[in-house]
Amino acid sequence: MKMTEEIEHTGPIHSAMIVGGQAVECNEALIRADDTVLLETLATTMPAAIIMETLNNHLIQQNKSSVAYDFGNELDTPVHKKGPSLDLTDVLSSLPIVKEVVANDIFDINNSLNRAVVISERQANFVSKESTKEQVQNVVNAISAVGEIASTVVSEAASAVVAGIISGAASAITDWEKESEEQPLYEIISQHTVYVASGNPSTAEIDESIERLDNLINALKNVDSHKAHIGSSPGFETKLSLRRWCTDDACLVYETLPSVNGSCNMGPCIPLPSASTAIKYYERIKKVWIERKEFSENAHKREYCSCIKGWDHVTCDVLLKLAHQSLEQDMIQEASDYVTVRMQQPGCIKGQAWDRLYRPELCPTPTSVDHLYIDDTSIRIIDGRDDFVKTIVSAALQAKHTVDIATCYIFPNDPVNRYILLDFLPYLAQTRNLSVRLLCDMMPIESFLVRSPIMTNVNPNKRHVDTKSRSGISAFSFLDNLPYGAPPISDRARNTPASSIEFLRQVIDAASSTPNNKYQIQWWCARDSQDKYRVKNHAKCYVFDGGSDSDSMAIIGGSNICPTVEIGNSDLDMVVAGKGVVSKIRNTFDWLWDAMCDPSAKNVVGGGVKDVEHERIDKVVTSTGKFKEENWTDSSCRAAHIQSEPSSAGSDVILRHVLGAIAQAEKTIDICMGHSNKPMALAVALGEAVKRGVRCRLLVNSLFSCDLRVNQRDLFNSVKDLLRVAPGVEVWTTALRLQRKICKHDDEDEEKKEGSAEQEKDENTILDVPPFLHSKYTVIDGKWVAVGSWNVWARSAFYEIEHELLIHSEKIAAKLEDKFQGDLEATSILLTKPEDCDLFCPIGCSLCKPFGPFYT
Repeated sequence: MKMTEEIEHTGPIHSAMIVGGQAVECNEALIRADDTVLLETLATTMPAAIIMETLNNHLIQQNKSSVAYDFGNELDTPVHKKGPSLDLTDVLSSLPIVKEVVANDIFDINNSLNRAVVISERQANFVSKESTKEQVQNVVNAISAVGEIASTVVSEAASAVVAGIISGAASAITDWEKESEEQPLYEIISQHTVYVASGNPSTAEIDESIERLDNLINALKNVDSHKAHIGSSPGFETKLSLRRWCTDDACLVYETLPSVNGSCNMGPCIPLPSASTAIKYYERIKKVWIERKEFSENAHKREYCSCIKGWDHVTCDVLLKLAHQSLEQDMIQEASDYVTVRMQQPGCIKGQAWDRLYRPELCPTPTSVDHLYIDDTSIRIIDGRDDFVKTIVSAALQAKHTVDIATCYIFPNDPVNRYILLDFLPYLAQTRNLSVRLLCDMMPIESFLVRSPIMTNVNPNKRHVDTKSRSGISAFSFLDNLPYGAPPISDRARNTPASSIEFLRQVIDAASSTPNNKYQIQWWCARDSQDKYRVKNHAKCYVFDGGSDSDSMAIIGGSNICPTVEIGNSDLDMVVAGKGVVSKIRNTFDWLWDAMCDPSAKNVVGGGVKDVEHERIDKVVTSTGKFKEENWTDSSCRAAHIQSEPSSAGSDVILRHVLGAIAQAEKTIDICMGHSNKPMALAVALGEAVKRGVRCRLLVNSLFSCDLRVNQRDLFNSVKDLLRVAPGVEVWTTALRLQRKICKHDDEDEEKKEGSAEQEKDENTILDVPPFLHSKYTVIDGKWVAVGSWNVWARSAFYEIEHELLIHSEKIAAKLEDKFQGDLEATSILLTKPEDCDLFCPIGCSLCKPFGPFYT
């Protein structure tokens, strides 16, 4: 349709950039209006690109190109100023300039209408990715306002066209509202369960599981094309994301996505990616399952990677494990790809440019940063899983105002996770009137939700069976140690949920139903501001009354909500008291939390209004201290808190502090890391320490104890490099009992011990498998300790946010040296030369791709 009638006008003339769902041709039609309502309305409905492009063209014509903006040629192209992404805030801030321009000129709307066909199905999808229901309704209202204004200033023919455009746009928005409630992936995975055989499946059972997975993939492929890209979370690849990523002064190194914490019509959204995104992940899982099938059929014909074949040492559901490993690799792949590109610039070999960031002169020694350490800090080492639960419950019951929790992973199959999230935190908020905030990284949530339709066919009557860890720790033994006043465990927390989605919905509902925003949940979702890959928050903690002058307390270490059953008592966490250090831990939590808050949308699960209690700085008076002094491992040590900000710059402040401490070591260095690879800077520093006569020992997890295969190849390739650079370093790795028996590095009296060991084996064969050493700590000279969430690997510099305690304490150091020696003797063998690593190093597959180019 063409509009050929020219409209006479008087008074100020306004640009008539009409939002539309179809292309409209205009020759010389002009629109007039006597106020600025139309422009302001359009600013709330039209993409920034259209408004600013019109302004841009005018400024160029007026020789004012110095303030012009640069835009892509296609409507799909993300819009950028010279720096951060342009969003609605930029548009509104430019209104005074736009008003001045349009008030003094007549605009031909031909180009505007032709280019402004943007709130169509495609653009409605774009809006859906960044808007809550309230914001979308504002768009619908604004479109209606455009129609009312347009009908008074254009010809009847033009008005009809505008009315059609408005109707189409409103319809698209209405469709989005319905679709966003449904979340296509939610509906489909709820209807297509992929049952897998428990344990080690046969070839026929793998075929059956692959067929079920194909049915799920085909169902997702059949989703209507304009619904296929709808999801409340972005997925793991975000480089080309069109969502509204935000930056602020407190978080310049990252762009965050506050909209993931928005609400749908039916309540808080479960963070599911789109159907089209999930297909990629399921296709990769299918590929791994096929490789496992080929191994089952052809193991005698060729060698397979231990990631595919090496599951016979432990009782597990192999196909579930492989699905988990595949998603963990997907989670880091985008970051790895961009780190590889960055580290392979001319002159860089295996990341040598990164190694130079950790030269000795750039690494502070404890002496040089003595001002960071705070006196009279009380610390207690937590004694395993049951003590961890007892400690957090006891501290929370004594808290007067706030409880803050940061976690990376949530485990629906763990009864402690269910008890804390479904029973205990709602009890604190509703019955004890505490303000509770839970911050969880969203990538692991996305992972277990995508994995949720893949499950073994468990008898519902056995969903509450008590399981035990490799070291004999019971899943439900924590219930026998709960302090007085703790709420009882509910049936829904006692029983394993039917699916991960069901569990997460229960958690979200518990927060949403708590009045006065007392229980709030946020997902951490951020990406590197330069290379645009997702960044994970791995900084875990509990903080109790963190805004108080006294009686504040925190827990920091390797655990998430709690140590898992699989880890048992092999993790390391510490209770910390002392306003200075606890305040710093609380500041890290606040920094992470506030980065995910959208002040314009108040969209936090549970209400999103910032809690007054979390602003308290006045002294809180309590009748008793949270712990008696005699319970502290050290009641008067000196401690500093360090927080990292990993990014494409590759800076790891915690690694620098550890390297600085190693440079001052005189006698001993013990390092135990749950996950690790050994940067060349660490290898060189340890080599120099050995030359000074320092005994250096490392303790690492092999595939026989570690829950992830993703890093195993990098780990043992890096150990090979380390043993070449620093051959005097003792590297101990976990191994099966049989390996420890036959290894030439075992103690000479091993055979004498074998009798008792065989008796122990008969009682519980699972003891043949070493526990997962999830602890993360460094002890130097029996007096300096680093402990927290930090793993010594490249991911801590580029991808995972961490925080760490640096401690001067001979008492704590002595306890950890005993722990190190005990774990070493009970689980590990010594690697003395690079060739020794071949027994543990995977040959390579899709599950153990390298992170960056460091250890290939």
